[in-house]
Amino acid sequence: MSQCANCGTELPKGAKFCSNCGEKAGAAAASFCRECGAELKPNAQFCHACGQTVDGAYLPDKAGENEPEDLQTHFAPPARSWQAILLPLIGIPVIIAILFLLTYKQKNPEPMSQAQTAGPAGRAEDGQGTDMAAMEKVSKQIEKYKSDLKANPKDTTALLALGSMYEIAGRFEEAADYFRRYLEVAPENIAVRMSLAGIYYNDAKRQQALNELQQVLKHQPNYDYAMFNLGVVYLAEGQKDEAIKWWRKVMEADPSGELAQKAREQIQAAGGE
Repeated sequence: MSQCANCGTELPKGAKFCSNCGEKAGAAAASFCRECGAELKPNAQFCHACGQTVDGAYLPDKAGENEPEDLQTHFAPPARSWQAILLPLIGIPVIIAILFLLTYKQKNPEPMSQAQTAGPAGRAEDGQGTDMAAMEKVSKQIEKYKSDLKANPKDTTALLALGSMYEIAGRFEEAADYFRRYLEVAPENIAVRMSLAGIYYNDAKRQQALNELQQVLKHQPNYDYAMFNLGVVYLAEGQKDEAIKWWRKVMEADPSGELAQKAREQIQAAGGE
């Protein structure tokens, strides 16, 4: 028996449409680059965002590979790497440059004068040792992505890159905004939705986190990392029984899996059987 490419519902033999969501039977599921999370164009051989071959693509129903081991207090991150998203910046101290650049205007609202910037290049005034050339390159890349969005507000490459950059810099409200805009265009991207749910959870916006995790399960039923994280959020909300319910679902989905063992440990820690 085949499954609907959109919602995962099992389809009877000969079905032309999914009885649950109306998707045409046999429709190809959207695929995403495993490196950067960008949605791949039909029949693409390479990711247009980072250059990864299509062998590095994943379908939504295969997401969750290579997840972190410790999920007791953290959400499972999306299956993408910051290095791939920021491919043009590889080879320079990217993280430091982004952190400094995106927080600089908040600390120093007045632009630096020419005299201030005329000294020896290569070191930042704050003593972090930030490569000024790296900062300039990051700045240009950010401005390029923002310019791309002005030309096309639905540019998923720019939305994903900016959301990721702001998340790295700890500016989570801006990151969440870009991720929300991304999901308006590509709602089935589980990696981005999981990242948004994690931002909400860490910002104590638990109801929003629950909503995003439920949306993940609509696109990929029985996704164990989403179910595990639902347990995390419900426990934080003081709903222990609901948390245990979701952790048991994780155990049922893959009884011998590593995540099932973590779910079992969480149930025991919560006083369940």
